[in-house]
Amino acid sequence: MKKFTPIIVGMLGIIIGCAIGAWWVLRMHTYLEWHWWSSSNSTQASLAVATLRNIRSGDSNKAIERMEFQLDRAVLGLADSYRECPLPKDLAIPVSVLVRARDYRAENPRKTENSSIDGAVARAFDLASEAQTNLPIQLSPTERGYDSTSKQSEP
Repeated sequence: MKKFTPIIVGMLGIIIGCAIGAWWVLRMHTYLEWHWWSSSNSTQASLAVATLRNIRSGDSNKAIERMEFQLDRAVLGLADSYRECPLPKDLAIPVSVLVRARDYRAENPRKTENSSIDGAVARAFDLASEAQTNLPIQLSPTERGYDSTSKQSEP
């Protein structure tokens, strides 16, 4: 029995250490996930409030510029996710959103004061075009953001 005692104690220590480590990782994951979501939602809410105030005060140019900024930010994030994520590249959701944004921006061109942002957005739209042609199925007009009754559907 004395021969097995150190082995049992060692195994027990490893098991307890693994359990504590797993608990800590789960807690940290939950905390980081909460932090990411709350930060993201806080930013969106703040921009929405500012945009709504601009609209209600009659300053539609500022509201439009703010929405265009949000679109650029979302497009860059989606393109980065699509490039970096190891998920299947045939997933049409990010591609369809990027295609809708690309089509909108083609109808409503915009240049910022920062050429690097303009270049990054253009590269994201190039990625959308490339990804759209590489999808095993082509996006339907509905998936691209159009319906059969109007040129552009409401979001």
